[in-house]
Order: sequence, then structure tokens, then C-alpha cells
Amino acid sequence: MSIAEVFSNKVKTFILKNGNEKKIIFGAIIVNIFYWFYNFYTTSGYAVIASDYFQNFYTAVHQFLINPTTIYSISGNAFQIPFRNLPSAIFYYMIFSGLPHDIKADYYVCTAWIIIWNIGSCILINEIMKLKKFKEIQGKSIFTIPAIIIAFYLLNLWQEQEFYQGNTNVITGFFVLLGVYFFLSERERYGFMAWSIAITFKITIIFLIIFFIFRPPFKRFLKNLMYALIPQIPNFVMFGLWPNLITDYITFNVSVAVNMPFFFYHTGSIGREISYYFSVPLLPLVIPLFVVIFTLNFILCYKSRDLTFINRLMLAFFTAITAFPDFYGKHILFFLPVYLFWLASQNNPIFSKSARILVFLPVISFIFYLGISVLPFPSLSLFFLIPLILIDYRLIISLKRKAPAIIINQQ
Repeated sequence: MSIAEVFSNKVKTFILKNGNEKKIIFGAIIVNIFYWFYNFYTTSGYAVIASDYFQNFYTAVHQFLINPTTIYSISGNAFQIPFRNLPSAIFYYMIFSGLPHDIKADYYVCTAWIIIWNIGSCILINEIMKLKKFKEIQGKSIFTIPAIIIAFYLLNLWQEQEFYQGNTNVITGFFVLLGVYFFLSERERYGFMAWSIAITFKITIIFLIIFFIFRPPFKRFLKNLMYALIPQIPNFVMFGLWPNLITDYITFNVSVAVNMPFFFYHTGSIGREISYYFSVPLLPLVIPLFVVIFTLNFILCYKSRDLTFINRLMLAFFTAITAFPDFYGKHILFFLPVYLFWLASQNNPIFSKSARILVFLPVISFIFYLGISVLPFPSLSLFFLIPLILIDYRLIISLKRKAPAIIINQQ
């Protein structure tokens, strides 16, 4: 038995006895609540807060109530950030807009709800790890204990930023987990529905649907597609009522991606980082990289039929992160639970331990957020790209080895 295994067993024994698991979960929730109180304490004295809630979501709701066709427009306010979500996300933030804005009651109630979403995610983590299908792929690491995954998720320092920003990453993560729960409990149609709701808050999640939905028979595909489209009905209605929102949504998202200052982000996209560090135009670089990375991994996903659910999910996430130039440090929060499930799963020669370790640095990337100006190229992108390249290479080798056997069987 290796030193790592001995240490892991001792940690697991300590956690599982004398109710330590419950203490860890309770303590992590208390710290998460502290993040909200810390944010309340540090922002209560300011008339204007430079957060996504004030600069983005609140102003988008305000513009929608005046003129729905202008939600993707900049009003001239120097503190405004363009609204980038699908239009129906407006309705979530509209719930809080009726509260007094001058004393920031809307903001503090909205950010307090992040605690509720997080507790919901913790419940889902616990329930997912009880499922038979998850236990079948479970390994022997300390991450097989739900309390460890819950603690790593709640204590991640990007959580503190989420409370400050009033953003949608935690909400997105909840629906990603809800989708995982439905998939592993053999109710995949509801899984697609949950992921479709997540798309409303973060378009990146569309990659998860693409990497799972194209499976025979055709009747199964149509049923899953129908369930995936149901949560998008409000968006279809809004696009139908105000057609300019379709072009505005695309135009403003592309414009923001190209023109937003780099220092706001820790990106997983190698294309974005090359563009920034070497002054290369973003779109001519990102588009061909996207086509290559997405096409290759889409094919590998469906050719490699023996992939476990978690490994297929990780392949989808890695593809989204590296190919799509819109994944930044704070987005770790909707990716983190799946990554922790990956650590809890059995070791695999293709989805190897080395790949899992490399991804750990972006997971704790908040510390680099504080020192972005001194980060050398390539920042964090290689810690996603290298694992993806390793996985792709091993998948290709694996498929080549199986090819002769497939040919023989067909004969």
C-alpha cells in the first residue's frame, strides 16, 4: 500500500467516526454563510458597488421594464456591463428588483439566495453519491466521502466572489448537478431539462447536451430533445416578440468577448490567451481552434462508447472550457462539483490521475485572481488543454486498437 493510500485511509477513518462528517458539512455551510456576512459588511458603506448585480443584472431588468428591446444595449451608464445571458434570465433577477434599491435590499436578498442554491447543491451531491450507478464507478480516494466534496465546493474562495457579484455560477452549478442526478437515476429526459435551464444562466452548458443527446434510437433522441427545448420556451417567446434580441444577443456577446479587458478574467481558452499575450486578433484565432477542438472531441465522444458517464461529462467540460472563449476563473463554481466527482471515480488509464492533478490548479485559481498582472503566459489555460490532449491521444489509441476487432466481428 502506497503512502498516499495509507494517508487517505487514515483521513477517511477520522472523518467517518464520531459524527465528523456532519461537523465538516455544518462547518462548511457556516463558512459559506460567513462569505455573505463578509460581503454585507464590506459593501454596506458604499453607495455604488462595482458588481455584476448592479452593473449588469439590475440595469438589464430596469431596461427590460422600460423597453424590452434594449436589454442588450448599454444605456450610457459608466458602471454598466452588457447583459450576456439568454433573455429569460431577466425574470430571475426581476424577483428581487421590487425590493428597495436605495438601501441595496434587493442586492443583499439576491446574494443571500446563493446560500440556498449552495445548500441545494450540497443535498444533490449527497444524493448523487448514494445512487447505485455512482457507486459502480466510485474509487477509493477521500473524495468518496460526500462531506469532503461538499467542503471543497463550499470553501472554494470563488464562492466569496459569487456573493459579491450576485452572479449565476452557483445557480448554473445547481442545475448541472440536478441533471447529473437525473442521468444517474436513469431519468435522462429530466437531466436534459435541468441542463437546459442551466443554459439560460450560462450558455456554456449547451456542450453537455450536445455531448449526450445524439444517441440511438431516433425516438430516444426526439424525446430528449423535446425535454431539452421545454425550458427554452420563454426564450423562444421573447425572441418571437422582439426579433432584434436574436441579433443583439449574438452581436453583444461577440463584441464583449473581443473587447472586454483581459484583466477581468482567468480564461481556460488557449486561443484567448494567445490573442492577448501576442496581440493576435481574437476571432480569426478562436474560430478555427473551436472547430478543430469541438469536432475532434465530439467524434471521440460518440466513437468511444464505453466511456463512463462522469468521464463523458469531463470530456464535454474540457471541450467547452478550451474551445469556447468564455470560461473564466469564477466559472469554476459550476464545473467544480463534477470535477470532484471525477476525483471520486475509479482511476482510468485514459482519464488518468495525472490529468486530474493538473486540473487542480485552475480549481484553486482564486489566488491568481489577486495577482493577475504578474501572471506569465499561459496563465491557466494549459492546465485544461494538456489534460484534454492527453485524454484525446489515449482515446484515439484505444479506438485504433479496437478497430481490427470491430472489423473481424462485422465479417
